[in-house]
Amino acid sequence: MSAVDPPFFASPDDEEPSFLAFLLQQLFVPFAALLTLAVVPGVPWRFVQAGIVGQLIEVSRSVLVSAAAGFLLGLAVRRLVGHAPSGGKWIGVLPSILMIWALLYDAFTFSLAKALAGLFFPGLDGEGWWAFVLLTCPTISTLSYSVAMARPRVHPADHESAKTP
Repeated sequence: MSAVDPPFFASPDDEEPSFLAFLLQQLFVPFAALLTLAVVPGVPWRFVQAGIVGQLIEVSRSVLVSAAAGFLLGLAVRRLVGHAPSGGKWIGVLPSILMIWALLYDAFTFSLAKALAGLFFPGLDGEGWWAFVLLTCPTISTLSYSVAMARPRVHPADHESAKTP
């Protein structure tokens, strides 16, 4: 089998992961973000309903928690695998495409302001938070995961050679 076409189930000796590994990452990273959002305590709902400041705090908290969950998961996978699989760098593409499609659909159906508000600032309506929690936060998490996987890995030998003149 050629190096360009990894097998569906890659052996541990293969440099690149299989399509199955890519698929598992594609499903697990957004799920991990949703699980993290469910576990990390949020702003009490009465403060979110009280006004814009409470909503901004909850939206900011959710974005930060999602980004941190994806980034830390990416770092953990890199540490476990020993190198950054190239497939991990592209995990954020599919959710981003889905989010852009939802944004464009809502922008043409309603307005761009309403579409952006629905994805990034859900408002007081409890139903408005579903798109934010199920689409925006997992997309942010997968993009953070991709950033963690794309970071150049610094080897300890590089630090030693930089210290010695």
